[in-house]
Amino acid sequence: MLVCVECGSPVSSLFKEICKSDVRLTTCGECHRIADKYIEWDVQLLIIDLILQRPQVYRHILYNRFRAYNLTRQVFKFLIVSLAFDSFDRWYLNSGPTTWPSAEKVMESPAGVFTQWLLPHDNQWSILLMSLGESLVYMSSIYWLVRFYVHKLWGQGPYDTRTLVSAIVLSCFSKLGVLLLMLFEANLAHRFAIAIITLLSNIVAVRVFLGHQIPTPSPIPTLIVLAAQFSRLAFAAAIHHIIDDRIQYSFI
Repeated sequence: MLVCVECGSPVSSLFKEICKSDVRLTTCGECHRIADKYIEWDVQLLIIDLILQRPQVYRHILYNRFRAYNLTRQVFKFLIVSLAFDSFDRWYLNSGPTTWPSAEKVMESPAGVFTQWLLPHDNQWSILLMSLGESLVYMSSIYWLVRFYVHKLWGQGPYDTRTLVSAIVLSCFSKLGVLLLMLFEANLAHRFAIAIITLLSNIVAVRVFLGHQIPTPSPIPTLIVLAAQFSRLAFAAAIHHIIDDRIQYSFI
């Protein structure tokens, strides 16, 4: 289903081909604006609008840019990358760059360095599992809360699992900001900024998915994301409590 990126109303097409040299963008019948201006934009410009938290670019990517199969494949790839960056951020926070192998060592034996990194030392595997668990709890909480809110319309039109999961994963794009840790000496303030941008992006994605089912403005998307964040923090606190109890028991 194609939609107008400005108002979210369904449209039959995004452009009309008058002749081979004359292609015109479709105008939305509801808001009377160009249905999707982003089809002429480069990917770099789309990323800028994602950073600016514009809901129009979410509608473009979720409904107009990809077909169902291609969108699912791209979202799955981005989910793996996002989890990898999240795990790297936690590992970096615990270890710091002082434990990284030197460039000379990497050049001499890149396979050996990679194998050494895979070994279960410095709690790397526990960090990875913790990151996976928290992300699963957070995304699942958003998914079930949103699905419960629109349960009467689930499976009709844009309200399906593929679109909702794609919106949640896409809105976590700011986790790529962890790449800056490789270039600059980041601190907790930078990590806090990335977390805030991610939360704001999640709220925009939920608002876009719910569409006309919520009034404007509405606190529903914000409450859903905050509830999911609370579930994530509760999960992390419970895991740390269990680990501390086991450590305490081992010393008795």
